Amino acid sequence: MDGTVRILAGTLTVTLAIAVPAIAQQPAQPSLAEVARQAEAAKPTIKKATKSYTNNDLGPDGLPPAAAAEPPSGYVSKTLDKPVSPEELLNRSQKQIEAEEKASAPTETQWRERAQRIRSDVEGAQARLSRLRSRAPTPNATLQERADKEIAAIQTGMNDLRTKWTALEQAAREAKISLAWIEPAPQFQTPPPVQ
Repeated sequence: MDGTVRILAGTLTVTLAIAVPAIAQQPAQPSLAEVARQAEAAKPTIKKATKSYTNNDLGPDGLPPAAAAEPPSGYVSKTLDKPVSPEELLNRSQKQIEAEEKASAPTETQWRERAQRIRSDVEGAQARLSRLRSRAPTPNATLQERADKEIAAIQTGMNDLRTKWTALEQAAREAKISLAWIEPAPQFQTPPPVQ
């Protein structure tokens, strides 16, 4: 064991002899202050001019041109791209609103198409209702209950269509259009009394 300790002691001595000078030879890192000084010194000290003046920039007398006159006061019109008086701006805006409303108002064709859709729906619902009512009562309670529910749903739909037609007539009156555009009114059949 004595020999092993000597070998270990010798190895340790050689390792320390090599490592200590290697650590001592590493250059020390500069401090943060030193890095900041170096960065400041690397900056250019001369600032470049932001504008270069030429003879074209100067007037005939060698002076810069006079400042532009005050812009006219008022509101800037988007369509004209120039200032206008408040009254003119208001008038132009009102005319534009009226033109847009007129352009978006439904045409005679659109009124007629809306009325025709309601009339067609009424005719279809009445035809289905007539078919269901013309069937002979069935002894099967489930089938009869289903038929009664379908009749009730169609009658509710007819009431909705009657409400739609009334709303269409009211809208036509408010829009001040001729009711001839939406006539003839659909013929709503009154349901027969329940037996």
